Amino acid sequence: MIRMLLWGLFFVTVLSGCAHSIEESSPRQIVNTIASNERRIVFDHHIKIELPTYYTRGIRGGSSWRHIGTIQEGDVYRPIDTVFTIEGKHDHEAYLVISKKTLQGFYLPVQQTFSPMDKKLELRFK
Repeated sequence: MIRMLLWGLFFVTVLSGCAHSIEESSPRQIVNTIASNERRIVFDHHIKIELPTYYTRGIRGGSSWRHIGTIQEGDVYRPIDTVFTIEGKHDHEAYLVISKKTLQGFYLPVQQTFSPMDKKLELRFK
């Protein structure tokens, strides 16, 4: 009986330490807009993003992002000269999805899905 209780506590401890998965929506197709690649944003300061998976990521101040199209949740921006990832059980390459200067979540290009933020984040950029 005590042995079963100890094993139960062991499994609860192990499972509670596991990373959360990235929440993904159904597949999203990016719609390219006219002159999309010419639209860019530059962040004027470092931004700390608290992910729904309890990990954090940062956007460097001075980093440039190119508009590559839209999905139903907003405009999709890909980083220029770098790779941006978000973390859950695994790392995922991610692009920013912004609507009305608010970070809605991330477009995951490999999976072609949208991963929403649980708390929307207002952004400041040039």
